[in-house]
Amino acid sequence: MLGSLHVKNIAVIRDISIDFGKGLNIITGETGAGKSIIIDSINFVLGDRADKNIIRSGEDTAIVEAVFFANNFEHIIKENIINNGVDWNNGTIIVRRTLNVNGRSEIRVNGVTTTLSFLKSIVSYLIDIHSQHETQSLFDENNHLRILDAYSSETNSIQIVFSQRLKDYKQLNQLLVSFPQTSEIEQQIDILNFQINEIEESNFYDSEEESLIKERNVMQNSEKIISSLVNAISLIDGNDMFGVESIILNILKEINFLNKIDTAYEAISNRLDSILIETRDIKSTLEDFLKNITIDENKLQLIEKRIEQIRKIKRKYGSDEKTINTFLSKSKERRDFLLTAEKKRLEIISNMNLLETELIKLGQKLHNLRLLSSKSFSDDIVKQLNDLGMKNASFFVSVELLDDFTNNNFIDLNLLGPDKIKFLISLNKGEPLKDLKKIASGGEMSRIMLGIKNITANLEGIDTLIFDEIDSGISGNAAKTVSQKLYNISIGRQVIVVTHLSQIAAMADYNFLIAKHVSGNETFTDVFLLDEEGVINELMRIAGSSNSSKVGYLSSKELIQWAYEYKATINNVI
Repeated sequence: MLGSLHVKNIAVIRDISIDFGKGLNIITGETGAGKSIIIDSINFVLGDRADKNIIRSGEDTAIVEAVFFANNFEHIIKENIINNGVDWNNGTIIVRRTLNVNGRSEIRVNGVTTTLSFLKSIVSYLIDIHSQHETQSLFDENNHLRILDAYSSETNSIQIVFSQRLKDYKQLNQLLVSFPQTSEIEQQIDILNFQINEIEESNFYDSEEESLIKERNVMQNSEKIISSLVNAISLIDGNDMFGVESIILNILKEINFLNKIDTAYEAISNRLDSILIETRDIKSTLEDFLKNITIDENKLQLIEKRIEQIRKIKRKYGSDEKTINTFLSKSKERRDFLLTAEKKRLEIISNMNLLETELIKLGQKLHNLRLLSSKSFSDDIVKQLNDLGMKNASFFVSVELLDDFTNNNFIDLNLLGPDKIKFLISLNKGEPLKDLKKIASGGEMSRIMLGIKNITANLEGIDTLIFDEIDSGISGNAAKTVSQKLYNISIGRQVIVVTHLSQIAAMADYNFLIAKHVSGNETFTDVFLLDEEGVINELMRIAGSSNSSKVGYLSSKELIQWAYEYKATINNVI
């Protein structure tokens, strides 16, 4: 439901707010006061294109904000909103759209900047506008089909089943297309087996290459290492008069002599003993290193080969052990799938054949139900149109099987079903039936939609309906009938109507007056929620009575009483 509308700097509107209610909301006002601007503002905030010329003269930015409450289709709207990173806000949806003089537009939903397509995907479940200045949803033949199906609960149920079976069929077909041809399966299995064996036989671990490189470096430099070790041992060896060990022994000999003379040198003697022990230990360690070094060309070649094997595996399957193991796991899964692929492919084909049989039966049943309901639906529409002053109107629902269905081409078939549905109408006797969009004017289209809504509104579930100038070309009793039908639709939902007929205005649950005034050199539009006396005065104005006319006053009171009695009758029935 549309809770409130705030419009700022749109045409002659400076800044207005309207709080709409549930039920029948009627907007009236003199020609040029700005009634159409209200509808234009709603269309703008709902995502319609807007020219920067709508911005009030002298202002930089136009702003429209609408507050909706998601009553119906809540699960669909909530999922869409949350999936797009917008706060659900307990079902309160605040849409704010701005347009500046540079032509730049911004859309926010619950404070989050979003796209036009996202906005339209939400509001399409919240509000339905019917205006003679806008493209009608009745022009879309897909909507013809949905409307007809909504008319019959049985048809609607079969359509839902058909749609789900067709989805299943198309999903199976997508899976079937992903299967390789039988001739390709063995080739793919051979490739996968080779890859799996190559990885498993390599049996490497992450740090192995690094360890092998170190070992290879040692082996490649073994001669230099042996030479250095020999030289180091030689420099330490005490048998050489210039060896470190010999030098330390000579120093120790002199210090021991001094120690005999003066014990002050004893600490130095002890330190030299420690150095001598450490030096001999280092020499022993170096000798162990020397013993363990061998020059093995065969082993070096094996190391080189192993390093190359590891690098080859990494080049082909991944840069590290984790990545390669993931590749290995997926390869095994794919191989297991391919090993049973032919059996699964045959199972899918079998299931598709079963679904084809079911789709043919469901589709034919759906077609027959649509044919059956189309006659009753057409008769009901003609009755509605007659009530609305279109006495010579004829209406027909054309139901034709699609070629895709008759040719069993279920892949390209629309999920809506096997039929092409088209609403045909003739407004005058002797004229042939034609497409709605080729024959109906804006006012006539609004009344046709009103007639259809009286039949399908409860089934479609849209919570807010707007009719703009639905009363074009009617008066008298026809106008009363229009007001009654508008009230019928408004029971349990919100209907907003722009009108210039007192019969319709009298039926309102809420009356809003759009008025224009001039202050200085500027023109402003204001909106007022009328009380009972204000409604009477507005009905008198619409009827052309002066404020002092007793006849006009009594006539307006009588009209209000008529509307009250009709509402009471309807509500008692309901």
